[in-house]
Amino acid sequence: MKDANNTDPELHKHIEHCKFLQSKEPYRVCECQATCDRSRRFECAIRYFVFLHGANPNWKCIYEHGDIRPNICDQCFRTLKRKLRENQWEFLISPEIAYQNLLRNVVRIVATWLIRNGYFDTDGGPGHHNLDFHKLVLAADTDPLAYDVAKALFYEYNVYRAPMPVRLHVAIDRLMNPACRPKLRGTHLLALHGRNWHLAGMVGRIAKTFHLGPLGAGDDGMKSACAAVAEGLRRLRLQPASYPAIRRIWKSRRRLNTPERIPEWLSELAAGKLR
Repeated sequence: MKDANNTDPELHKHIEHCKFLQSKEPYRVCECQATCDRSRRFECAIRYFVFLHGANPNWKCIYEHGDIRPNICDQCFRTLKRKLRENQWEFLISPEIAYQNLLRNVVRIVATWLIRNGYFDTDGGPGHHNLDFHKLVLAADTDPLAYDVAKALFYEYNVYRAPMPVRLHVAIDRLMNPACRPKLRGTHLLALHGRNWHLAGMVGRIAKTFHLGPLGAGDDGMKSACAAVAEGLRRLRLQPASYPAIRRIWKSRRRLNTPERIPEWLSELAAGKLR
């Protein structure tokens, strides 16, 4: 194992330079005008996006210089992730994190309802025999989110040592077998709704602030607001970091005003309709 103090001199120099820029050169938003050069407005838009998401655009690792396409170093990325957590923007780190946050929130809502109504008491509380997870257990055959929620609730019942509803108890063997978990291509749409809403808003904000069109020609967006957001995400090692992905999000922004269709099993869990 390497000695922690025996670091690569170049890496150490780079980290110190990032710290120096962070402390000595605060970022100032450029007040771009429509008459400014488009390339300059585009670069300023990228730097503004980087700044809004918790990084200093003057850090050496993400500062645009020459033909080099920079991205954030590991040291600065750790700092960035802490700031993203503080702003509840972890969904930009990866779709998997967005899904885990959704799962955690659903389980927390249901578990809180069960605790408040006495269903996690050792005797199950009055009327616990009437508690029914029928739609949740049924949906677990086809919906991976329902499967993961049912499995998490099984563990919650074990932690509190409370009597388990019959339907959940009967499904134990299936829930404990990873091969029974339904397959899902990509990420659950509900998990990406918050992320897509955030990015669509950023495209609109950057287009207005820096006088850029939301969309551009070609596969790279030709210095558009969508291309600026995609490049900002790439420099910060966040996702989705491609122009086509941001373009799809922007084009579907009107549908984001209406939340994704919430499955019946989930709406009943959220409303506490379990009897």
